[in-house]
Amino acid sequence: MGGLHINTNTSAHSTIKKVQTGINNYSNNIAKGSVDVRMSMIENGITVAKENLWLGTGTGSINQAHFLYFNKLSEEFKSHILINNAGNPHSEYLSILIQLGIFGLILYLLLIYKLLLDTKQLPNSFYRHSAQGLLILVVVTSIGTPIITDSGEGHFVMLFIAILFAPLSNRNISKHE
Repeated sequence: MGGLHINTNTSAHSTIKKVQTGINNYSNNIAKGSVDVRMSMIENGITVAKENLWLGTGTGSINQAHFLYFNKLSEEFKSHILINNAGNPHSEYLSILIQLGIFGLILYLLLIYKLLLDTKQLPNSFYRHSAQGLLILVVVTSIGTPIITDSGEGHFVMLFIAILFAPLSNRNISKHE
């Protein structure tokens, strides 16, 4: 009988290696792969957000703000990275912070919190658990992608929020009649 052979060349192992390579590249001011470019976009986003902390750069201005910052970088650093054509910081929170400032981010977080509170008033466990799951999905995925402000995903999420919270609308209408 042959011994047990464990394949260490798994997808997870490969992904960890890519992340390590990306972090090393980024540390050396090189951003050409997925991880290192994403880290550059996040760093860029944080810098842009710091420069416009309170009110942001305005809705829809994220690419313009990115290019203004990119143009301030040294030519040596620019030559090592491919970030000049990617203004998306790949974080809902950072995207909102850049465009709407700290006040906009606080309002967004309050909206999510209010929706989470409202799930307790939904008529049955299907609606409650589905809405809570969707909101948790939004909170977690917003760390690594702008799930609300990206067109396709944002429409999908908003559609399901509307569907899942629709019973609360009926309750409010009944109270006022």
